[in-house]
Amino acid sequence: MTLSEKPKTGIVKVTRALSPAGKKLPALIYAAGGRYKEHQQLSPEIEKALGFDLHGYFEAERIDNRWWIGKRLPDAPNRRW
Repeated sequence: MTLSEKPKTGIVKVTRALSPAGKKLPALIYAAGGRYKEHQQLSPEIEKALGFDLHGYFEAERIDNRWWIGKRLPDAPNRRW
């Protein structure tokens, strides 16, 4: 990313993978329409925000081809995922 480029901001869906006890698998993170899919280990803060849910919606910025996840948003029935 160059200095003149603005980071892309938006809403992403974070889907946690089911895993055996004690083993952490990367989560799938993607924007609406399935663009910019990536697998990423979740930070303790994001795991805490997800709680026991398998997926959640978050504010995020895409910088250097990587999603940087912000705060969790409430689940809404009209999201198009």
